[in-house]
Amino acid sequence: MLNYCSFVASRVRCIRRYRPVILGALFALALPGFAAAQNGTVTGTVTNAATAAPLVGRSVTFCTTTPTNQCFGSPSTDASGNYSISLAPGTWYAYTNFNSLGFINEIYDNIPCPGVCSFTLATTTGTPIVVTSGGTVSGRNFALAPAGSIAGVVTSANDGGAIENVGVWVYTRIGSQTFFAGRASTNAAGVFAVSGLATGTYFALTSAADAGFTSEIFDNILCPGSCNIFTAVNSGAPIAVTAGATTNSINFALDPGARITGTVLNQVTSAPMQGVNVQAYTRIGLTVTFAGSASTNASGVYSIGGLPAGTYAVLTRTNLAINEIYNNLPCPGSCSSNDAVVTGEQVAVTRGGTASGKDFQLDPGGSVSGTVTDALSAAPLANVFVQIYRQVGTSAISASFGSTNASGVYTAGGLPTGSYFAAVSSLPAYAGEVFGGPHCVVFCQSSDILAGTPIAVTAGATTAGRNFALDASGGITGTVTNAATSAPLANVTVLIVSSTTTFGFNTNAAGVFTIPSLPTGTYRLATSVGQHANEAYNNVACPAGFCSNAFITTSGTPIGVTGGATTSGINFALDPLLAAPG
Repeated sequence: MLNYCSFVASRVRCIRRYRPVILGALFALALPGFAAAQNGTVTGTVTNAATAAPLVGRSVTFCTTTPTNQCFGSPSTDASGNYSISLAPGTWYAYTNFNSLGFINEIYDNIPCPGVCSFTLATTTGTPIVVTSGGTVSGRNFALAPAGSIAGVVTSANDGGAIENVGVWVYTRIGSQTFFAGRASTNAAGVFAVSGLATGTYFALTSAADAGFTSEIFDNILCPGSCNIFTAVNSGAPIAVTAGATTNSINFALDPGARITGTVLNQVTSAPMQGVNVQAYTRIGLTVTFAGSASTNASGVYSIGGLPAGTYAVLTRTNLAINEIYNNLPCPGSCSSNDAVVTGEQVAVTRGGTASGKDFQLDPGGSVSGTVTDALSAAPLANVFVQIYRQVGTSAISASFGSTNASGVYTAGGLPTGSYFAAVSSLPAYAGEVFGGPHCVVFCQSSDILAGTPIAVTAGATTAGRNFALDASGGITGTVTNAATSAPLANVTVLIVSSTTTFGFNTNAAGVFTIPSLPTGTYRLATSVGQHANEAYNNVACPAGFCSNAFITTSGTPIGVTGGATTSGINFALDPLLAAPG
């Protein structure tokens, strides 16, 4: 099965033919953890484009895709607007991100952002900044233009009173893509102002459930719980903004929200269950829509607010017990929102009213526990996500999960009596692994998981000792260029083929690709792109321009990867096509 992966806003997004899988975040915002002697330095200034005055106390963000997606913030600019940052050798992209400070953020060099700059925008549209060991790159300057803003008042539709602490979110659309542009919260007078906006058209929505009111898209489009950003840009009233000016009177009059409340208890002990997430869904036409959620407190009480009048299906999502759809419909593993609106007892609420007593008594079921450690040092690994699966046909379906504590211990509960499998997803520094089974290449697939050792679970008991000792992962990085001009080729899919799977990773604007989370082993690579003749590594032309798995495996040059290291210099120089591909 072929999988396509690309780095998107600090995550690796892998799209399988049947379902999307999103791997763990690879994004950090901190100073680089490299020895100073190995680093280079980037310097520059941040000024007001209108007056040339220095902007003091600002930080510039630098991002790279090699060897993994990561971003670092510079120390704040000094009284003269100067900044300086120490960075590891490599290719970097820079941008500013000063929310609500009256200036249009930019990506270097001189690319304005639609309110908020992002990793994806920076690494796909920015000018590369090449840092060398011990070298200094100067003059990476930002001259920021004064921004426009959107301002208004949020009030109660009942009495016109101001509503405090309502979030107002602003988005814009560029081509077919939607971008977050900024947000603000209302003050005691219900007033908000979202700044940092370039000249353009924007759309606004509120997030008001925490304040006890329904949410809306401007102008006066009621949302069933949380507002959908795509509905906002497709159906909301456009708001014109001019840089340097404020668009006023973008006002919201919100209805009092309805509320669903209840208590969640342990079915065996009748003790309250804290930290259980309870969710509400409603159906609009044929579409099942998330309406709101809340977690239980120490008394087991939950309260979902901000709901428009209507009917809702309610369910639990927890790894502490066997989940249920209200009223008393247990779900093995995870409850389906579609099943909930079809088979669950619907809860009716009126405008501003409360439906109370929507209680759950959850069967604690059985659990799986163990430790996750570093295979080399035996040190415990904290905050590692361990997934428990059950087999349905030839697929591994999620049944529960647990996250390790500071001692590396995890517990995944809420399992009915049965047989299960456990796996650790790939991490930035460690290869994924199946309990009693294989390492995972990039992420664990059903075939990997079901090759593991089955784990017998009995309701009311814990199956302990299902431990993981994780090996360090390696990676592969290189470039894809035009063989005729040596220009970098962006958005080229580089296929990686192992003995069990095939994935694709895309090149960035500099033609660089990075494939992380690889266990020690041998791999083969090839390209998949139009307008150029595809190749298997190293410089092996693919028949009729198409690189099949069989061809890559038999004709490509093997690439060795060692855990804890990145194999670099795996480069492709592709010939432009002179005729239509076969």
